[in-house]
Amino acid sequence: MPRRKRKMEELKLGSIELSYEYRMHVELSKAILGNSRHQETIENAILESYLLHTRSLIDFFYNRDSDESDDIVAQDFMLPSKQWGEIRPPMPEKLKQAKIRANKYLAHLTYERTSATSDTKFWDVQYLYKSIRNLMSVFLENVKDENLSDYLITTKENFKD
Repeated sequence: MPRRKRKMEELKLGSIELSYEYRMHVELSKAILGNSRHQETIENAILESYLLHTRSLIDFFYNRDSDESDDIVAQDFMLPSKQWGEIRPPMPEKLKQAKIRANKYLAHLTYERTSATSDTKFWDVQYLYKSIRNLMSVFLENVKDENLSDYLITTKENFKD
């Protein structure tokens, strides 16, 4: 099916998003090379990196079990007698929305981004942190240490304190 031809107004708004992506690319290249002077770029990069990692963890905990997928998912670590889908809490609506937003606003250059408002650009980092931390705690309670990295074993021990 051919792509829909975009109106000039849509393309103009889309070019603003493209400009942002390119500006971040340029400024982060400079930051990596040690010569960026734009604090806002660094702050955006930190938030975007955080959100992409959060998106990966949401996928890890709530992946639709596909035998053909190369994705690492929570079920891979479960004992044969346990099913992660039965142990984990249901996905809260806020996490569902965060994943959708991360897909639309971060992982893909979309026309939907052009209609973002300050409300839709706000990310409740505190909520996301607590939600993922809770999921990780439940996950770590249900896996053998022998299947975990040293960092996750230490994290599991810290959750007990």
